[in-house]
Amino acid sequence: MLNISKVISAIRPGRYIPFLLILFCSFCQSLSAQGKADYGWTGSPGNFVLVMDGNTVLNKESEFKSFPEGLNSGQKSEFALLAGEYLLLNKDSVRFSNLIQLLKQDKELGFAEVLLAYFQDVYFSRKGNGESLLKSWNAPAGDSYQKELADSARNVLLHKKHSEKIKCSPKKQYYSLCRALRLEGYLADIKPGDQSHEKEYTNLQRILSPFPGISDQEEKELKHIPFLSNILPGVSDHLAELGLARDAIHFSKIGIVAENLGGRMIAHSYEKLAYYYLVDGDPNSAEKVLKYIIDRQGEIAPSYKNSLYLKLGTLAYLQGDSSRALDYYLNLDFLHWSSRILHPFLGDPISINSARDLVSVAVWKSKNSHKAVDALQSVSTPKNLTEDDLFTKLRIIQILSEDEPEVASKLAMDLSFLAQSKGWRRVEYSATLLHGFLQLKTNNLRKAIIEFTKAGGILKETDPSYKEEWIRLNGLFLSHKESSNLRGVKGFLDQAIRISSAGYSDDKVYEMKSYLPPLFGTKNLENAAVDFYTRHGYNSDLLSLFVHGEENSEYQEDDSLSDLAIARTHIRILRYKGFYPPGREPWKSSWSEIRSKEAARIREEADPLRNLNLRRISHPLLAVFVRDKRIFLFSKDGDSSDLEVKELNTDSPTSYSAQSAYRSALDSFSKKDKIQIYLNASGVEAAEYLRKEFPDSDIKLFRRFDRREENDTAKKIYGPSCENLFPKHSSEGEGKFAWQSFPLPYYDGSKLLQAKSSLLIWNLKVSSKSPNGLRDYEWSCGNESISFRKAKRRLDYRNLPDRMAFTKDSLSGTGWGDKSEDFLDWARYWLSAGTSRLYYVKSWNPESESDINLMERLASENGDANFGNRVLKMVRNAE
Repeated sequence: MLNISKVISAIRPGRYIPFLLILFCSFCQSLSAQGKADYGWTGSPGNFVLVMDGNTVLNKESEFKSFPEGLNSGQKSEFALLAGEYLLLNKDSVRFSNLIQLLKQDKELGFAEVLLAYFQDVYFSRKGNGESLLKSWNAPAGDSYQKELADSARNVLLHKKHSEKIKCSPKKQYYSLCRALRLEGYLADIKPGDQSHEKEYTNLQRILSPFPGISDQEEKELKHIPFLSNILPGVSDHLAELGLARDAIHFSKIGIVAENLGGRMIAHSYEKLAYYYLVDGDPNSAEKVLKYIIDRQGEIAPSYKNSLYLKLGTLAYLQGDSSRALDYYLNLDFLHWSSRILHPFLGDPISINSARDLVSVAVWKSKNSHKAVDALQSVSTPKNLTEDDLFTKLRIIQILSEDEPEVASKLAMDLSFLAQSKGWRRVEYSATLLHGFLQLKTNNLRKAIIEFTKAGGILKETDPSYKEEWIRLNGLFLSHKESSNLRGVKGFLDQAIRISSAGYSDDKVYEMKSYLPPLFGTKNLENAAVDFYTRHGYNSDLLSLFVHGEENSEYQEDDSLSDLAIARTHIRILRYKGFYPPGREPWKSSWSEIRSKEAARIREEADPLRNLNLRRISHPLLAVFVRDKRIFLFSKDGDSSDLEVKELNTDSPTSYSAQSAYRSALDSFSKKDKIQIYLNASGVEAAEYLRKEFPDSDIKLFRRFDRREENDTAKKIYGPSCENLFPKHSSEGEGKFAWQSFPLPYYDGSKLLQAKSSLLIWNLKVSSKSPNGLRDYEWSCGNESISFRKAKRRLDYRNLPDRMAFTKDSLSGTGWGDKSEDFLDWARYWLSAGTSRLYYVKSWNPESESDINLMERLASENGDANFGNRVLKMVRNAE
């Protein structure tokens, strides 16, 4: 047994907190009720309360003799289904009969009556007349909406067919049911055999957009969907496997609330919720959910508790807290082990030795290497060895690699030979790679090359979940980098960097799962890549390294296109296989195959360097990157295809030395009338400086390095119809543009806005300072408001403006001179989404003839005009 006493002197005994189902922790805004109890379920077992518009409409005393006061027709329909589900979950047949009698008195609620009759048969497992009532029910004459609703409900519930794509409105009855059925219909459009799913994903995201917007008042009816598991069975799994993990979280919470309403706490459901949080990129919330199971559940089987603590420890380690990880791991009870406990990364059943192996990593990082090795050596080795017994030895070698590489190297070589003789491929693979890095560390490059080459043929393609090609390529490059065969060496490096650029590499996972010595992580490889590319003049590859490095480190999913979350969720699903509860392998489903193809498409289309061809870029360009206090300046003259790079003798992009370098680069260009600078933080700094120094030059920022040939212009100019922010009258005729204003709902996608071939003027003042960046932005006009969080979910090619002009007031705070600190995220968001041109204008007066003329010039320009310091121009594609 792992000698815990050598690690820590005492283990605090676990304690259980009484079973309080619905009083959930704040990280998920309480499953039963959001921050404001204005709509939905709240309370605790035996004392649940249903709230509508801030008023309690149902509690444990409700007898259902009459409807609550003040409910309109739509609210009555929602109340009927919510109350019916609650009573059926609690097997309360007396009050359920009262509810049915109440519905019989209201002819407008006939559909609710037959639905509840059907669900009564389902929930009581009886053969009643519910199905026949649902089959025979006819909507009121002339009510096409309820007819479509009933037809779709029958398709889904009775005939196992798909729903029609019903048009839903909060002003109509059964809004939540309509939305759920509509979602079912769109999910059915996503078919595994199709070549492309781009259109289906676009439609699905728009259909899903009201559901996560539970803080928006008009979507409050979607906080809870009654009978969700009957209408959309497995919807959370399906959405997560499609890469829509945040939506999976929302529907998972609805399912948990329904379970809680029936007096049940199903740990499996919470465990899946934790998984959805993790693949959505929120390990902290995942940890809290798993901790909640332990704290709130009564008696837990020791083997199941082991599974939870193993996950908790791994989550804490992944978040960089090895001490907290060790605290969790020390609760493992090796006397009660089970094959249902899975390896966090591999998804395979994990043995006691492999679990101890993970514990030792936390000991190593939180205590010291000596205590970790002592603890591992205390594990007795049986006479009849198995492959599993050797992983402990492998971890000892990894830990020793830091301080005793010669000793570790001999152990690794012996272990590799032993594993090879037994046919134990996984141990042989890891030991061979580890031996290669140890040879590399002791500068025995020839032997290192042999080991890394050999490792490539051990697993081949028979064990893809264990194989990590990045590690091998990393070793091959580092051991070859001084070779004269530059082409071969560069090939190893390019492949490794390509894997890193796609977001697949993760040092902490590699350390725990693959025994990678920390010295040889991604940071080390990238630093070596910078030196290699710089030394040998591979300037385009160096540019790619910097661009993709910024994309991976700076882009926050909440401030970016929704597509980015799909690509990153895909990576996490492949990385954290063992966090899904045992019994199913979601990464192997047909939905996951669809997600994999979509993630590849998203990565390719979002790549700023896609279709890079410097010969086609006709205007001089600059790009500035900061990496570990090193400044690199890239430049290309307009009449040249050569990309030059220079490392500056400064650690600040705003220093005098850096500005002198920018100035010298511009002076070296054959033409200075049009200059373009890559859009990143240091690029904005450079543009700010150069626009002042070279006022006669047209200096703009660009997002992508591929050139776009089309020279389109806007045909109309539009903006929000709010107070005095838009011209009241504008003529339309020869040489004039059509000016048109729209109410705010058009701009968050609640209503479809035809924005093609248009310039949008966005001068609406942001409501308040947003400390969390764009994700919390809101703009108001009178009683109406829109949020960035909601708008970005509905934005697609149908309502995306071709051009946009925005003012200082539309963003909050200050960052670069007169610009917001959110300026960069805002600009990158729109240009990444597909808007071709952005214009920053400090202020704009809709009553000024010259300002109106300026907007018309912006709508028609195609790179010919210089607007001076009045306008900062940003373009999607280099020119």
